[in-house]
Amino acid sequence: MKQPVFLIVEHEAPLLRSLSRALAHLGAMVHAAKSAPEAERVLAGGTVDAVLVDLVPDLDPEGIDILTRSRAIAPRALRVLISGVRSARVSAALDSG
Repeated sequence: MKQPVFLIVEHEAPLLRSLSRALAHLGAMVHAAKSAPEAERVLAGGTVDAVLVDLVPDLDPEGIDILTRSRAIAPRALRVLISGVRSARVSAALDSG
């Protein structure tokens, strides 16, 4: 069975470490990125099976862009939006798929 490859984009280092450790413990290969440019480098460098992006709409509007670009680069990858904030941008991102 192929080892799943995850890209996690999260600006808070403790949460990024926790998510990375949890997925690695389950047998996944994890690429961790704290910013959109880091995420772009991972996406450009190879195949990912899932992209988890924390979206803080007022602080990091690039999160939605990462999800959109990941669809173009890795169309079969599962995309997950994580947000502790309810906003029009989050709703629009969810509605757009």
